[in-house]
Amino acid sequence: MTGDVTTASKEQAAEWLSNLGKQRNGSKTEYANMVKDLETGLVDAGYDLNSEYAKSQLELLKKSGESAATITEDQMAMILERYPELIDVVHLASGQMISETANASQYLIEDNEKLVESFGNFSQAVKEAADSNKKEIALTLDQSNAFGSFWNDLILDPKTGEVSTNAQEEVNKAAKSEKGWNQLMWISKDANVSSDVKMMIAEAAIANGKWEQMSFTEQQALLDSNVTQTMTQTLQAKGYWEKLTFDQKKAVIESNTPEMMAETVFNIGLWNELQPEVKELDAQNQKLISAVGQSEEKMADWKKIPDTVKQFQGENYDLLTKIYESNENFKRWQSIPNDEKIMLAENTDLLEKVATSKEVYGAWEKMPMTEKMMLGNNTDLSSKVFASTETMNAWIKLDPQIKALVAENQDLMAKVEDGTLSIDTFNKNEPGLKTLLGDATSVINQSIQAETALSNFHNNNPKNKILTGDSTNVQNASRTGVGSVNNFERATAKVKYLKAVDDASWNAGKATGAVQTFGRQGDKKITLTTVTKNITQWITEKFTKNATGTNFHPGGLAMVNDQRGAMYRELVQHPTGETYIPQGRNVMLDLPRGSKVYTAAQTKQMVPRYAEGVGIPKNSTLVKNLEAVNNRNIETTTVIQNDNRELVSLMRQMLNTIARLKPEINVNTQGNIEDLDLRNLNSDLGWLAQIEGGGLGG
Repeated sequence: MTGDVTTASKEQAAEWLSNLGKQRNGSKTEYANMVKDLETGLVDAGYDLNSEYAKSQLELLKKSGESAATITEDQMAMILERYPELIDVVHLASGQMISETANASQYLIEDNEKLVESFGNFSQAVKEAADSNKKEIALTLDQSNAFGSFWNDLILDPKTGEVSTNAQEEVNKAAKSEKGWNQLMWISKDANVSSDVKMMIAEAAIANGKWEQMSFTEQQALLDSNVTQTMTQTLQAKGYWEKLTFDQKKAVIESNTPEMMAETVFNIGLWNELQPEVKELDAQNQKLISAVGQSEEKMADWKKIPDTVKQFQGENYDLLTKIYESNENFKRWQSIPNDEKIMLAENTDLLEKVATSKEVYGAWEKMPMTEKMMLGNNTDLSSKVFASTETMNAWIKLDPQIKALVAENQDLMAKVEDGTLSIDTFNKNEPGLKTLLGDATSVINQSIQAETALSNFHNNNPKNKILTGDSTNVQNASRTGVGSVNNFERATAKVKYLKAVDDASWNAGKATGAVQTFGRQGDKKITLTTVTKNITQWITEKFTKNATGTNFHPGGLAMVNDQRGAMYRELVQHPTGETYIPQGRNVMLDLPRGSKVYTAAQTKQMVPRYAEGVGIPKNSTLVKNLEAVNNRNIETTTVIQNDNRELVSLMRQMLNTIARLKPEINVNTQGNIEDLDLRNLNSDLGWLAQIEGGGLGG
């Protein structure tokens, strides 16, 4: 499935959309199985599924699954942006063609609309385009009959073939003539005509004074809900209809839900006069509107609230009723900026506390906007902060850095261990954290352990230092070996054998091992914390291979992408949640303690490739992360530049001594030091040091 969406035909786009739906459905099933497998593995490994570690693993898997779903949804959105009408053709969640589902088609279309809403801001334009396209289709009639042709000529732009921006005006003009009105009436009686078309005809009838000339049956046929039919009839029967303006009449016929009609009745000033009819509506916002009507000030405030704010408040009628019923709450509500009301739309618990509590409002008002956003976007944290006066005061006294970390649900102890957060800062804020988050005994113990561990580390490990050819440890060992051999040569024992356990073999072997290890080190950037250990020990302790993955890296250098075969790239996750896939093989990284490395197989399962797809959007989260990784220049801190000239000189002295002891061994030590093959010298020394019996004697 390849190609450019912008040039694809509608048939191709429908096929791609169907395949993406099937892929998305399959990914959800696979994700569910992966969660089950991970939970089983954690339990088998002895972890409680409610532990922080288990939760972090499950959260990582969730984020990976969401990343894959986002890629699919972004591609769906691209297709729907090009062909919005396909939202009524393909069921996005399964890939099934809606025309093949018979009686379930309407349900699948509604399910599509809900799914598109979940796509995010990018898909909002897609949804709006789809809605606009659906409305355009609903307003267009079949050209095969005279009435359809007449209607389309009225509403369509002859240049673009789309619904004209002044379509309603053209319909209103047509209704002025008897011929035009009769044609409109014939159209309204067609059972296949949409309610949108009928609503335009009804508006034209009201605009031209034709409404009062229509029979009750004709009027009712143009209205698409029982609510509008009943209220329109009531207004006419009680003599209110004739007193309404054109805009008020239009508002009445467009109010097709109990809640919309209740607000319309209130806005046209007939709330008290039509109370029996209003009660029969059984509108959910009835108490709210009654509260708003308590004073002119409240009515004026309600009418001036932007539609965007009302839209974000949704159906929070109980909360809004509580606000408008109390003058004190209403005053606080008025002082809250509209952007904050929108921000708190999904955190109704916090919005209610701010609007209805003098104490909470006072604390909220003094907070900087950054903190308001932290709490507004985190319902769990805000409920803890504003649980009591004590918790509010505890939050206010916290260090800003602590507040940010808590708001992001970060592991504070991990931040202490990696140096992001100082132990001193943590200790100063610990009482407030305990008040805010509960008993932190376990956290305190971990803090003490971390502090002790850090102190021990600094006591036992000097600061990083640059090793530029400073092979003192190896050279000293080599000199010891040469000295021991020379002393042995000068000895006056009757028979000179170098065997068993003696100073020469031990020190020569020790030197050889160190030389071999050091000689294999090329120029590279690494970090050393001590030079008191020999190179072999350092490599063993500091370099961790991860071909089989790891759930908890102890911290320090690690090699990733070291798995053999074509599939070798491994996903890395830091304790902070940062996730990326390094480029290239055998990549050396300095990973913080607690990092996780997933095997290549696990990485492929969590982040599948979509090379055969219609194209991954450049602005998708995953692509941005991968590009950042590909561009990342992994740097370390210390350069080792091996200058082996002095070492080679010492080794040549050793070989000269050995040659004098064992003439039958052909040792070539001639030529410049630079010409000597260091690896061959290492090999010779290694062979000589491993002669059976541990010596050089016969």
